[in-house]
Amino acid sequence: MGRAANRKKSRRIKEATNVQTDQDFAQSVPRTRCQHSLDDIPEPGACPIPKTHSRLQEAHRLWHQALDLYAEPEGFRINLNACIQALRNVTFVLQKEHAGVPNFEHWYANWQAHMKQDPVMRWLVGARNTIVKEGDLETRSHSRVSMIDYYIPTPVFVSEMPPLLTTDMIAAQLASSKNVPETLKGKAFIQVERCWVVNNLPDAELLETLAHAYGVLSNVVSDAHKEAGLKVFVALRNKDGNNTPWKNPTEQINGRLPCMVTSVEQRTSWAEFGSGAKVVPAVLPISFNPMLAAKARKRYADIEVPPGLATGQNTLRQAAELHFEYAKKLLTKDGTHLTIAFLRAGGKGLGMVHLELQRRYDKYLSMPKLALEIEKVGADEVILISEAWLAFSNPKHPGRSATDSPDRFEALDLMAASAAGEEILLCAVFRRHGKNGKNIEFEPTIDNVERPAPLLEAIRDVWRRRKTSDTKSG
Repeated sequence: MGRAANRKKSRRIKEATNVQTDQDFAQSVPRTRCQHSLDDIPEPGACPIPKTHSRLQEAHRLWHQALDLYAEPEGFRINLNACIQALRNVTFVLQKEHAGVPNFEHWYANWQAHMKQDPVMRWLVGARNTIVKEGDLETRSHSRVSMIDYYIPTPVFVSEMPPLLTTDMIAAQLASSKNVPETLKGKAFIQVERCWVVNNLPDAELLETLAHAYGVLSNVVSDAHKEAGLKVFVALRNKDGNNTPWKNPTEQINGRLPCMVTSVEQRTSWAEFGSGAKVVPAVLPISFNPMLAAKARKRYADIEVPPGLATGQNTLRQAAELHFEYAKKLLTKDGTHLTIAFLRAGGKGLGMVHLELQRRYDKYLSMPKLALEIEKVGADEVILISEAWLAFSNPKHPGRSATDSPDRFEALDLMAASAAGEEILLCAVFRRHGKNGKNIEFEPTIDNVERPAPLLEAIRDVWRRRKTSDTKSG
């Protein structure tokens, strides 16, 4: 089947997946990086601490400006210093606006004790004093370069290089390096993560550190509103300039805004090893479109949606089996199936993400980006459905992938996992018959419940970090 036909049929699959969801399940996962804010609930006398709130918003803007200038040392330094001072000023201004918070002294004493126990907040105090009284912080940066085999999620080669080398330069150096196995050429990619750290906090990336500080101070501001009998909400700024509530969970990001979760994505680039060609993995949220929904209803009118798939609350196992059976029907109808991730929390759908795969390694490159979406929206379960090539192992070609095997065969593949540790793997081989292979026949589904999927390691890492964070905050 040609690529053009595949793309056309993929759009149909997307339409079908799009329409078979309730309002929550069809909620898109916004990707606009700088479109969130902490807003007051509109009501008379809202915001008891307006100047404090303004300083917090200022710090948020400066944080994004530092991120945008990550590869420019001078611009990064200027915005870093300004962001640190804005964050520190939040508590200074809060104490001046104490009249807006009932029983302020007792209430704030509890927060002061909490912040004194936080190593990042203690560092923030010293960092601001250094900037104001002595000059710049002692910062340094480096690039962490990893060589990753297409089919092995862990790096096979890791090195540090000067931070201002371009990805092209790094690829050229690695291509001529004797330390890199020759066998990796043509079957590996390079991951370059640029990182700024401060000398007295060497194990933490600077923007992640400041995002943590923002989260703590955001919780202080939110609690001040609560103490005053008012509320705040995390907002998403729409194209028309109006703000609407962010409907996904935020507890897992501990006060940070959703757009402050993705800094590692902004700092990382990828390239093919050997050619040096730059690679941009695509993870595209699917939003509900009424026109596409109407077209999909017409095209898939003869396919019955399994009861409970769209609106019911169900276990991960139930949801995985329902999605898999429905995906088989869609593949039979269209001859292909998109790579789709269904994000869930509390047994219900949060949204869908399309992994746009053009090259054999795109699925592996897309996993860290998918993991960031999961962290951003607070998903505790994921169901990933895709087509796959399978092949029996051949002792004469131990390193050959199924894609390159002359005896390969097609399958529909499902991987599901939860933050609680449950994992489900379903696979159904299918054969094409008839003219142009339009008739599809599935073999019985194989349930590999005992085999963990290495592909999902980046997602597991998000959940492990969340669990560690919850333990510390508890």
